[in-house]
Amino acid sequence: MRRSAAPRTTPVLLLGLALAVAGCGGSDPAASGNESRPSDQASESAAPECRDGVEITPGPIDAATGQRGMAITLYNCGTEDVALDGFPTVTVLDAARNPLDVTVNEGTTAIEAPDPAPLTVRPGESAESVILWRNTVTTVDGSEILEGAFLDVAATPGATGRVVTPESPLDLGNTGEIDVTAWAPAAG
Repeated sequence: MRRSAAPRTTPVLLLGLALAVAGCGGSDPAASGNESRPSDQASESAAPECRDGVEITPGPIDAATGQRGMAITLYNCGTEDVALDGFPTVTVLDAARNPLDVTVNEGTTAIEAPDPAPLTVRPGESAESVILWRNTVTTVDGSEILEGAFLDVAATPGATGRVVTPESPLDLGNTGEIDVTAWAPAAG
């Protein structure tokens, strides 16, 4: 995984996506409920798992005008506050749960997004980050077309990640790039 910083101060380019993202995830993680177990276990759970006081779940994918977007919701299911500061650590995995060579841009130019800032998520509260990508194919010379079947999402750098299953694969084309917004309080 390659990390890079993207500009964060552009206007909303995709109003439909921004509206959809504002409604994604909510504070009820059971609504999307498709977190997978860690990669060393073969079975997948239909319900999120509260581990270390945190549940991480993907929301529905919105593919408005070719720009894809998906909220990732962190729900504090524990008894202690969860301190977030900045961006989640996201790794795109293939169907065999191997990391794909994908550039993860911290920030985005596709939607108006929050600047990274310290955030305290109290028990029963949620925070969201949005993952954005395009299915862009820039060549027909046989370049590998990337498709992410799973995401490994860690709340903060160095934290243990959770493997989550999006409702459909991330069709990244051959550019291999996603944008990730900073954590923000969950809408709703």
